[in-house]
Amino acid sequence: MTIEGLSEILERPAQAEELAIIADLFSPPNSTPQVDLRSIITDGQRQKLRSYLISAVPMLLAQDDFRGDAKGHFSTALAEVGGPNDATHLMELIRSDIPSVREGREARARGEQSARASGSPKCWSGWHVQALVRLLHTDSETFLLDLLNEPEYELDAAWGLVVIAQKDKPSPNAITAARHGNTERDYRTVRSVPAPDWSAGSDDARRQRYALVIGERIQVLMAETRDVDQSTVPFHFRLKELAKVLATLDPRGSTERILQIAGLTSRFDGWKRLGLLEPLVFAGLSLPTDRTFGILDPILQQFRTHGVNNDGHLLTRLLCLLPFTDEPERGIARMSEWLTEFGMAPHSQRNLLMALARCRNDAGLDLLHHLATHNSPIFQHSAREWIEAVSSCDLPGAKTILLSFVDPDLQTAGSGIVVPQYAVDFLAVRIAELARSEESVARRIFELTVQPQSEHQRIILAKVVASLDSHQAVMAGLNLIADAAANPIPYELRKGIEDLVLEKRPYKDSQSYRLAPRAANDIKKRLFQILRHDPTRARTAYHLLGQIEEWRLEYGRPASEPRHPALESGEYWPPATP
Repeated sequence: MTIEGLSEILERPAQAEELAIIADLFSPPNSTPQVDLRSIITDGQRQKLRSYLISAVPMLLAQDDFRGDAKGHFSTALAEVGGPNDATHLMELIRSDIPSVREGREARARGEQSARASGSPKCWSGWHVQALVRLLHTDSETFLLDLLNEPEYELDAAWGLVVIAQKDKPSPNAITAARHGNTERDYRTVRSVPAPDWSAGSDDARRQRYALVIGERIQVLMAETRDVDQSTVPFHFRLKELAKVLATLDPRGSTERILQIAGLTSRFDGWKRLGLLEPLVFAGLSLPTDRTFGILDPILQQFRTHGVNNDGHLLTRLLCLLPFTDEPERGIARMSEWLTEFGMAPHSQRNLLMALARCRNDAGLDLLHHLATHNSPIFQHSAREWIEAVSSCDLPGAKTILLSFVDPDLQTAGSGIVVPQYAVDFLAVRIAELARSEESVARRIFELTVQPQSEHQRIILAKVVASLDSHQAVMAGLNLIADAAANPIPYELRKGIEDLVLEKRPYKDSQSYRLAPRAANDIKKRLFQILRHDPTRARTAYHLLGQIEEWRLEYGRPASEPRHPALESGEYWPPATP
């Protein structure tokens, strides 16, 4: 509708004001939501808009566009409707933009107050490079390699190579997202088995070729800095940004160079150093301990001088790296020191806890346990994340810690830890998963149902046997009913009994079901034994037998199930006196 409404304007020579509005209107980074313009307009409409834009290129090149926004919006709009041959027009815009940016920066350096100097910080290289990639995708390689040698465009061109190395078609703002996006890491995946392939989304040949080119560009910049004061920030900024690209493309083959650049002097570059070290860890590499301390120490000193302020998330992510050094005991000890020095907010613990669990070192598990036993307020806020971390650890001690919540004989491993109510179900599911995977653990769980335990342990144990969802587990769970308890029949155990007594049968072709009776002679017999011989649980057993009878009245009784729970006992049922 918009293009049809603009038909009259699109058929006449372009005017500067009209062109600026139209270019801005069809620039993907400013559209909400972002859409593929080609997919929603006809080819005739596309050609009409394309012809209008191409006719305006000479006029646009003749303008003194000191800010660069007109060319930036224009190139993205042209990329949306243009064809491969229109790449020459995009390169014309880029070639005119480069000297304009240089002259503006030189004017600013001289202290000029002109429009040219004021517009110099406004570099639209990302928009132009994105337009090239959007228009040509992998065919933009030649142009990107050329622009990599231009200081004003080298970083965006480098990230453009990363984008076209991906197998998927790039999004409208892929380069901006790749360069400036803060990639969140999930430490649940680090060092998992099987290990995730960090390069799975890339074309391997392109990735390696581009990594080699970026490495050569870094080598050129490092040669330029040899005779320059090493505290010169701009050079190190460019090196670290390019090294971040290299770490994305080839962390395993470029480890030494990445570590070398990560340690270069530069102020307030914590996020850049993090962006160089994290890809190494998630590529399955161990960081050299002393070099890692040297890379991180300046950031910690900055925190000591200026305070953590809004950089708490950065501090947490830096601490997560320490368990993955080649001497994990030293890394974890340093983490413990910094945790004590700076403290951590309760909501920021997940990745840190998971990093300790996934490092596969007993020192990490010891610190994980220490955080729960000696920092109760934080544990109460992050108990679920803590349980998830412990259960994901492959070390034998992790199994001991989990079982200590239900096993009094292991209480020394879990002493002092009280799981908050919101995390109890999650803990029970994790213990049940462990029991399903190891028969010895399942046997121990069943043994624990007949041993004395605290009320907290009884509730957790009931949830565990209910989560096992088996006939044997529910029969063992009957040992956990207790007349004197505030909750004589834990809810999960009651549901487990119901599922054994009643069968859920699909109703016609819908997702609904109907309940049908299922024989439960052994459950009724066991409850009858408890009723006759265990006065501490007799009332609850009587209630459950009555509940089963109610279900039989409502849904029917199986032919193989007599009404009397234990006819051979010779006693009346129901008893004359309840």
